[in-house]
Amino acid sequence: MKSNIPIIKIYPSRNSQEFLLLKISKIIKNNRSISAYNLVNLLHPIIISWANYFKYSECLLVFTKLTHIILQKLRVWVFRRDTRNGKQIIKLCYFPNGNS
Repeated sequence: MKSNIPIIKIYPSRNSQEFLLLKISKIIKNNRSISAYNLVNLLHPIIISWANYFKYSECLLVFTKLTHIILQKLRVWVFRRDTRNGKQIIKLCYFPNGNS
């Protein structure tokens, strides 16, 4: 038996996405010399609270896009910090692949 109840799809607005990315960018920019552990501790509650707010909406593509953008911002932060080593060494140090 089909119901005639309309399905409501809610998406995070572009303003909300931009505000999240702006907030993360400011934190990363203002904490250039902080340790990676402390930076993650600063970013974690912001990202988790935003994700929990939108977790019941249709936002898989939005989450994927924002995850990629945040990872790129962190990648720039990491490569700016360590200019003496090669990018592969830095990548394995900060972003381990879990094979070892």
